[in-house]
Amino acid sequence: MKRVNAEVASWYRKAAEQGDPYAQHWLGDFYCFGNREAQDHMVAAEWYEKAAEQGHAEAQYCLGGLYENGQGVKQDYAVAARWYLKAAEQNHADALCDLANLYYHGQGVAQKHAAEGEWYQYYLAERWYRRAAEEQDHTEAQYGLGRLYETGRGVEQDRTVAMEWYAKAAEQEHEEAQYCLNRAHSWLDRLDVRRGEGEDHIVAVEWYRNAAEQGDAQAQSLLGDLYYFGFEVKEDYTQAAEWYGKAAQQGYAEAQYCLGRLYDCERGVKQDYAVAAEWYGKAAEQGHAEAQYSLGCMYDIGLGVTKDQSKAVEWYGKAAEQDHTLALDSLRYRR
Repeated sequence: MKRVNAEVASWYRKAAEQGDPYAQHWLGDFYCFGNREAQDHMVAAEWYEKAAEQGHAEAQYCLGGLYENGQGVKQDYAVAARWYLKAAEQNHADALCDLANLYYHGQGVAQKHAAEGEWYQYYLAERWYRRAAEEQDHTEAQYGLGRLYETGRGVEQDRTVAMEWYAKAAEQEHEEAQYCLNRAHSWLDRLDVRRGEGEDHIVAVEWYRNAAEQGDAQAQSLLGDLYYFGFEVKEDYTQAAEWYGKAAQQGYAEAQYCLGRLYDCERGVKQDYAVAAEWYGKAAEQGHAEAQYSLGCMYDIGLGVTKDQSKAVEWYGKAAEQDHTLALDSLRYRR
């Protein structure tokens, strides 16, 4: 929020104290995002709540964000989910997506749907993502749908549909979606290059396999991609994890990140957030931007590591130095 003069702030305060929800929301923003001298998340939460209780959708969303991140209030994912829901019911795009994110991670909603099981949580995540993605062209929600279809959580697994949603998000400069597409396309390009040299795809795959079996880390990582995406071989996450692991043990950053993602998303290995964070950390230390952002998220949420906002900001910062859009957005939110 741009710096405002005292007179303008005074008028908004008078209107807010008389119960105007728009002025109350404005004051919430002022204390949440204003200059450092004025910033006070606790006061921001008070004004957001006054507006939120009057049905102001943006204030409901902002209040949910404070509860999700523990800013100015005690962190409470269940309360965050309730406020996101109120805003989402008014078709607030970011609230739709962030509510879906809570369902995806099982935060604040797991106990509510314990009887239905984990699959049902992902099913509800898909519903909220879809509303934001289809009705409001929300980039993060499009990526979220791609992730669900890629992993088969809450929906029948369908790589083609996943790539379609990744493509929609990538067109709007979503970096993780672009990364997922680029990995898939790079494998096809490599196979096409070798086919152009007189080899068919099957022979090309065997060429990479031979190099991988001789210990070439890059070939091992690429072979992991082949099994992960199911190019010219049957899709096999367990084999993907094995080949990523061989390359990761040799210090190959891309494989370390990919292996971390498998542990994060439970593909081919038993889900283990601590192991995921460990591999993200190894790749992040080598400057891998996606790994730096992912590690920041782990510290931000407290998955696999002790929740630590300062470390989250540190890793977001390193990714942001490489112009990672989501990391930049994460830092911008904290200002």
